[in-house]
Amino acid sequence: MSEEGDQVVNHLSKKTMWSNLLYKKQVYVKETTPTINWKIGKETKKIGKFTCKIATANFRGRNYTAWFTPEIPLPYGPWKLQGLPGLILEAYDTGKFVYWNAKSIEYPSNTKEETKYLDIPIKEKFLTYTEFKKFQKDQLNRLIEKNRIAKQSYPEIQLEGVKISDMFVECE
Repeated sequence: MSEEGDQVVNHLSKKTMWSNLLYKKQVYVKETTPTINWKIGKETKKIGKFTCKIATANFRGRNYTAWFTPEIPLPYGPWKLQGLPGLILEAYDTGKFVYWNAKSIEYPSNTKEETKYLDIPIKEKFLTYTEFKKFQKDQLNRLIEKNRIAKQSYPEIQLEGVKISDMFVECE
C-alpha cells in the first residue's frame, strides 16, 4: 500500500475515476465516475462548525448514510462517495463495517494543494470496473476453495461462509 493508503482520484470534467487498493498486491481501477442516487433527508447535525444534512443511498452493494455540508459546495467525499451538493464530512454503511469521518477541516483553505494523481508502476495496468468485479469473484472463489481443502483436512473446524462484502468495500 502507498503511504497515502488506498486512493481515489475523481476528475469531474473527464467523468473518470481512478483508484487503487491493496488486496495481496496493489490493484488499480479506472472507471467512469458512477452516479449515486442519493436521497437527501431533513435531518441535520453539527460536525465541527459545519451544519450537515443527511443523505442515504445504495452504492456498490452497501447502504450508505452520508452527512454533507452545503456550506462547502463541493460534490466530493471519501472513497468513491460523491455527487451531493456539499462536501461529505462523515459516511458509513449500515453496520458501520465501512466508516469515514473528517478529522479536521480548513475552509476556506489558506494553502494551495495540487491534485495528486495515482502513481502506477510501468508494468501494471488499470482494470476496468468490469475486470475488477471479475478479479473480486476470482479472489472469492480462491478463498472458498482454500476453505474447502482445509475442511477436508480438518473436518472438526467450523468455517463460516465467505462473502465479497467481507473482503472488499465494493461488493455488488
